[in-house]
This record gives sequence, C-alpha cells and structure tokens, in this order.
Amino acid sequence: MTSQSRTIVGRMQSGSWLLLTLLLFSPTLAQELPQAKLREDRIEFGKPLFLEATGLEPLTLYTLSLRGPGQDTVEESLMSDEDGQLGYTTTLNTAGVWVLTLTGVDFEANLGLTVIPLEGAALVEGEAPGLVPGQTPQADPTEPLSPAVSTNLDFKRSGRELIARSGETVAWTLTFPIGAGPAGPLLRVGEVLLAGQGNSVLWVDPSSGSVNRRDILPAAVTDLSVEGSATRATVTFERGLTETLTLGETGPMETVRFGPDPIPFTWLRGEAEGIDLHERTGRDPTNPWLAAGLAQNPELDQRSLIEQAINSAQTFYDLAGLARVAADLNEPELVDLAMDLALSDFASRGYDPRLLTDLELHERYAFPLKPLQESLARNDLQTASMWAEWLFRIASPEVSEARKALLEYAATLQAAGMRDEATRWRSRARGLDRPSLASGLDSIFLALGGIGWYAAAAILITFLALHLTLAFKYWIPQTVVLQRRKEAGRPANPLSRLLAIRFYSLMEKFVLTLLLLTCFCLALLASWADRSADLPASLRSGTLASATARLALARSQFPGPKTSFLKGYAAHTAGDFEVAETAYEQAGDFAPAVNNLAALTNSEALYQRALDLEPGLREARYNLGRITSPLPFQEAYRAGQPMLAAPTPNDLLVAWAGSWNGALAAGFTNPWSGLRDARPNWGSRTLWTAIVLLFLLTVASTLAWIVIPRPRLARNAPRSPLYHLLVVLIPGAGLADELWGTLLLIPWAVFGLDAISQLAGWNLGGGFEPNLNYLLLTAVYLINLVAVIVEFISYQRRMTELRRNDPDVAKAFGLSPISES
Repeated sequence: MTSQSRTIVGRMQSGSWLLLTLLLFSPTLAQELPQAKLREDRIEFGKPLFLEATGLEPLTLYTLSLRGPGQDTVEESLMSDEDGQLGYTTTLNTAGVWVLTLTGVDFEANLGLTVIPLEGAALVEGEAPGLVPGQTPQADPTEPLSPAVSTNLDFKRSGRELIARSGETVAWTLTFPIGAGPAGPLLRVGEVLLAGQGNSVLWVDPSSGSVNRRDILPAAVTDLSVEGSATRATVTFERGLTETLTLGETGPMETVRFGPDPIPFTWLRGEAEGIDLHERTGRDPTNPWLAAGLAQNPELDQRSLIEQAINSAQTFYDLAGLARVAADLNEPELVDLAMDLALSDFASRGYDPRLLTDLELHERYAFPLKPLQESLARNDLQTASMWAEWLFRIASPEVSEARKALLEYAATLQAAGMRDEATRWRSRARGLDRPSLASGLDSIFLALGGIGWYAAAAILITFLALHLTLAFKYWIPQTVVLQRRKEAGRPANPLSRLLAIRFYSLMEKFVLTLLLLTCFCLALLASWADRSADLPASLRSGTLASATARLALARSQFPGPKTSFLKGYAAHTAGDFEVAETAYEQAGDFAPAVNNLAALTNSEALYQRALDLEPGLREARYNLGRITSPLPFQEAYRAGQPMLAAPTPNDLLVAWAGSWNGALAAGFTNPWSGLRDARPNWGSRTLWTAIVLLFLLTVASTLAWIVIPRPRLARNAPRSPLYHLLVVLIPGAGLADELWGTLLLIPWAVFGLDAISQLAGWNLGGGFEPNLNYLLLTAVYLINLVAVIVEFISYQRRMTELRRNDPDVAKAFGLSPISES
C-alpha cells in the first residue's frame, strides 16, 4: 500500500477517536427518550381528553388510533413540532374503556382511558330470550331501563350506583366503590337484571337488588345483548381487542382465559372496599372478598368466613389470594384447600406453569413464589414449608426463580439442622435443572444475548485497554520514526501518536479486529435477546389460548417450524383440534410438534418419532411410559393425560424476533442497518447512530491496517517502562501477539467490570456472584504474573542480543552497545 493510502487510513483512525470525544461530551445529543401520556386516565363523559408526547423525532408524522367500546378504530395523522413535541385533544362520544395508540418510526405507545358515564346514564332493556328471534338490543346511555314486566321499577346508573326506582321512590341501590372497575351496560333478560361491573356480569334480582349469580369474564364488560335464545357479553381488553362470550345456564359456555392487564385482577377485591360488609355479604354471596373482609374481625368465626369465601370463589387468582388470607389467619388446612382448588382451576382453563414466565403475572395470580421468599427472609420455616410445597407443584425448568427459591429453602433447612429434609428439597429443586425441551445452541445464545450489552461493553473495554498497552509497547520505535521524519524536514503531527497501530504485529492487529467483531456479534445478539422483553405479556401468562395471546401470535413475522408449533399448541389448548393438527404438520420434524401431534391423534408411532428426533424429549418419554412424573403439576392435575410439549421462551422469541443465527446473518449482510437497529435502551437515537458510525469506521480502519506491513524498526524494539507496568495491571495485554492472551484479557474485563459495578452500586447487567468475581480475578492476575515474568526474561535476552548484534539500531533506540571485550 502506498504512503498516501496509509495517510488516509491513519486519518480515518485518528478522526474516529476525535469524533468519539466530541460525541461523548456534546450536550446537544442528550435527547430525552420518546414518551406519550394522558393528563388523566379517567374522565367524565363530555369532557375532553388531553394527549401529550415528548422526545419525538422533530417535524415527523405520527398516527393516532382511537378505539372505543364496540366501535371501529379511528385514525388521525399528527405532526410533531420542531422540539419533538406533540399535543392532541378531543371529546369522545361514548362512555366505557377507550384505547389510544400513538405510532411512528421506532415508536409505539398504548394508552388506556375510561370515560365515566354521566349522572343518570343507563342502558335499555333487552327482550327476553326467544320473544323476538334474532333481535339484538342496542345500548342507549341516556334512557333508563323500561319498567319490568313483574314490577314497576326503572333501573339506571348514577355514578357508581345502580338504582332501582318506582316513580320518585328509590326501591334499592347497589353501590360500587371506585376500585370495582368501570360501570358496564344493563340488560333485562326475563325476570333477571344483568349488570356489567368491571369484568363481571351480575345477575340481579330486580325486586330486591340481591346478586344471585356472577360470571367473571376476561376483561371489562362493554356490551350485553340477546341473540335468539342466547345471552351474550362482549368484553374489551386494554388495547381495544374485543371478545364475545355466551352466558349459559350456569356460566360462560366458553372457557374464560384472562388477559395480562393487571387492573381487572383487582376489581372483584375492589368491590369489597369502603362498603358495609355485613349488609353487602347478605345481598351478594358471589363475591368471596366480602366474606374475606369480614374474616379480618377476630370477634367473628374467621374460619367459617374463609371457608365461605373459598367456596364462592371462581378463579384461580382469587382462590390463591384467599390462600394468603388463610395463611395470615394461621389456617394451613384452608391454605391447602384454596391452593388445590386454585391449581385445579388453573389446569381446567388450559394453563400450564411452564408458560408462566412473567414474574409480575405470577404475583398477580397470587401464586406462592413471593410468600415463600418473604417467609425465608424472616426465617419463618413453618410458613416457608407450607408455601414450598405449593411452589414446587407449579415449578418448572422455564422459571428459574422458583428453583432458586426452593434451593434457598433447602439451604435454610440445612442451617436449621434439618439435614435429611434439606437433602430431599435440594434433590427436588435440582430435578428442575434441565428444561423440558433440549434447545442446545438456542439456549446458549439466548443466555449470551441476555448479557450481550454488558459483554459488548466489556469487550470494548478490552479493545481500548489493549490499544493503550500496545501504544506504549511501540512508543520508543514510534518516537524514533517521528524524530527521523522531523530531521528529514517533514512536519510531525502530534496526532500521529494515534497511529500507533501502524507498528503493531499482524497477530496483534488480528486480535484487535477479532475483539471488534466479537463486540459486533454481541450487540446483535443483545438486540435479538432484548426483543424477548418486548414479547407481549399474554405470551408469558401461562396460556397461549387466550384471545390476547392468539392475537399476538397472529402478529408474529417469522414463519418457520417453531411458529407453526406455537400456533398449533395455542389451537390445541383452545380446543381447535383441526387447526392444531394442520399447524403441527406444517412444523415438520420439529420434535415437540410431533409429540403434540401424537397426543392429538393418539399415535404411539409418532411419540417414538418425536423421541428419535430428540432423544432428550421428556414429554415423549413420559407419554411412552418410560419415565414417571416429568413435572409435579402434570402428576397432580393432569394425571393419566398425554403430556404436551410446551413452547420454551426461546421458541416464543424465535417466532417473535427470528432466530439468533438469522439475527447474526442479517447483521453481517448489512452491518449499518444491523447495528443501527440494535439500539440499547439508553441515550438518544442520534447519539447511537453516531456511535455506530464511529464503530464501523474503527472496524474498517483496523481491517485496513492488517494488510499494511509495519516498519521493520518495530519488530525487536525496546519497550517503555509504562508498558511494563500496564502488562501487569491489564492481564493478557502483553500476550496479544500470541492470541491466547485474550483468554486473560476478556475474563479480566468481564469480571472486573462486574466487580467494580457492584462495589459502586451500579447495575450494569453482569450480576455474577461477588466471590466468583474475586476468585477469577485473582486466578487471572496470578497466571498473568507468571506469564509476564517469563516474557520479561525473554525480552531482556532479546535486548541483549540486539545490543550485541546490531549496535546501530540499539544506539537509535538509545541503548548502549555491548563491547566485544
């Protein structure tokens, strides 16, 4: 390569470091992250909403979608101003739950809004089933219900009250606290008044106002209607998705599966707050939290009240919540009763604990992980033993926190001297080590991507530390070259010191390039793994058969065997067996899909085929009768049933974000787009774009220097004292020309950065055990010290030979030649 091309590459290298300095200290690039919010999330009917967004791209079009109860989505185009801000106001024409979605380039915000009906607003009565075939009553928020056939009462909503009037006389009222959720529609069906309240449909006696039945549905009830002889309830989820269910003689005819929105889980309990519990319990035996509230009074029969609450509870999350109430009242038998009923209901709805990987939902369901952790924190072994049994029953390899809690319980038993019991629990917890599906490299790369940004930062530190060390390694020969240039009358630029890479050996340049490529791959993997955090919570809720989960699966953009398997599993657990069979067949030779197809068709040959494809597939081995009790939940609540292979977190991620090898291939195909789209969750988009540009320039210039031979003067030159100090402080930096020095450099950066971050109280994402950090760093430094001593002895020998054999070069370096005498 010519000297001119060397100059161009050198300017690229020095310019890139200058650009980094400018970027890091430029306050204009510290833009705020984009966000959108509503001034209020509850407004009265007729009042305007106010939407505000900041941190957006300046002068850019955004789309605002508005969807109300039972209405089509309306879209409007809005433009941000020069400061990246946006404001919007309008008045909504319907009471109920609204969903607002603001979308733009690399940005989406979903906001929920409840429009509270005006005083006196109500909905019209529906005809009794069969009187007018096919008629569907329509809601009218301004008129009260028509007088009932058997009474002269009118019914209407007034704020948080349901009121029955006879003329000007109030016959009865039902008051719902603000925490009970939004007031829904009213519908008269025969001799029963149906009232939507939160996610419940109440079957009310029109003459007395007593609640005789309650149907708990997946989300807020936004419409009640009659179609022929069928009574239907429509619910609206937080993002505007609706689902219609048929209400039979004893409850919903469809299996009810809940969405991930946290608010509906609180509404039933909210009905029991701030009211007269004695009076309300007599009128509404369908709400278990009324009796549970009375049970807090020690002067009453607490046990009977908790039993009453458990017997009236309908959902697994209410039953599990009542188990906690029973535990607080020291009623372990009732805890066991409530938890057993809760998990039976969990299983009957098609849920599976292997899919409950969202810890927030785990707690929202009131499952035992948190109570066990809290009892262990206060060293309450009696309570911990109760919760440990129930946590073990829903534990799975996919939820590592459960295994950790059970191991901690075993350690606590060991410390208390209960060695046999500790050994038993340690064995049970370790039985959850292996995932139910062997995912091989997929699991490894998913775990690597989980710490990808942290590891990429550590590799970048390694790169900079090695550059610094090598710069001082070749400081003396570079000084000689600059001095000769000055003596030759050519100007010496002070920035020329940044071109020390010109003097590095081929192996040292190769190691630097390898570090940059490793950093690049880690960033791509981190971005890929980050998308697991973007997985809809409905896909981590314990079921894929819910309306929200199946909608999320329909939005997956990466077809393939795993996506077909997921859709087949969702249809299978929802009872759509024809759809499931087709999807499983489309998955081809993906072993979990073959196992589930065998369960669907009762084919022993397919079970064997699944086992041939994946010998470690425990579901297939269990279904063939070769092992017992693959999971405690299966043994307790699905005994005798074929065990379906459940999707792993990696399966979900592949369907949602593609595979790890696809992410790497896309990144290497187009490095600019691959890195630019792999933006971490900090800083502005402009800053990240500049960092990507700088990084790619550095990679390009480093690659260019590989083909440029270094000056002959650098091959056996003396090293500066600072270099000798750095190779001791930075393990492996002095061994980069032998490649294996990176085996010391990378662990030093990874574990050293984590140790420093823990001491400083930072949360950078390493999360290793402190003792492990110190142990490995000690080992790295000891190995490096031995290597440095050996290398220093060899270096001294080479310098002696240089002074003896090449006195002119030694003199140029400032070394005195060795006299032959």
